[in-house]
Amino acid sequence: MARGLAVVEARWESRGNYGVRPLFEMISALTTKSLNPHAIRHDMFYEATSLEVVLRAVAKTNRIDAVYVGSHGEQHNINGVSRDDLVGILQRVNARRRISGLYIGTCSFVRSSSVGVLLDPKNSTGLQWVAGYRKEVDWLESAAADILFWSGYFDSEAKRAVTKAKEGAKNLFGHMPGADDQLGFGIFRWSSDRGRVVKLFDS
Repeated sequence: MARGLAVVEARWESRGNYGVRPLFEMISALTTKSLNPHAIRHDMFYEATSLEVVLRAVAKTNRIDAVYVGSHGEQHNINGVSRDDLVGILQRVNARRRISGLYIGTCSFVRSSSVGVLLDPKNSTGLQWVAGYRKEVDWLESAAADILFWSGYFDSEAKRAVTKAKEGAKNLFGHMPGADDQLGFGIFRWSSDRGRVVKLFDS
C-alpha cells in the first residue's frame, strides 16, 4: 500500500536559504484531506554518511515509501555521493524494501546506466521505480515539473506506489508534454521479462 514521502535535500548555495521544502509543504497541504503542510518528512544531507543516516531513519518507518532527493548533480554523482555509494546505502538500509520509489531531483543523473544499476534486482536496492532528469535543468523549470509529478502522485487514489508514480508522471506529461525532450525527465522500472530497465510511463 502506498504511503508517504520523504524529501531529502542538500544545500543548494553557500549563500541564501532557498530550497524545495516550501514547494512540498504546499503540495502536501493542497493534496491531503487534512490540509496538513507537514505531512511530508524533510531532512538535510551533506555527503554519503549523512545521506545514509537519513535514509536509514526513513526506511525504519512504515509511513514512507518514496524518497525525493534534491541537490546539485552530475552524471554519476549527487552532491558528492557517487552512484555506487547510493547503491551501497540502499543495500544497507532498505533490506525490508520499504522505500519503493526514488525521485532524484538533480541535473544529469537519471541516465540509463545509473537507473539500471539502481533498479537491477541483483543489486538488492529494493527500488521499484526511479525518476529524474538526464539533462542539466534550470532550477525553476525542474521545480515546476516536480510539483506536477508529486501533485499527481498524491492526488491518485491508487493503493500501489508504482501506480501512484505512474499517475504522477501522467500529470507531469499532461501539463508539460515537452518534459522528456526539454528537461530530460524520465521515470523507469525494471522489466523482469526483458531483464532491463523500461519506462514506467511513456510521454
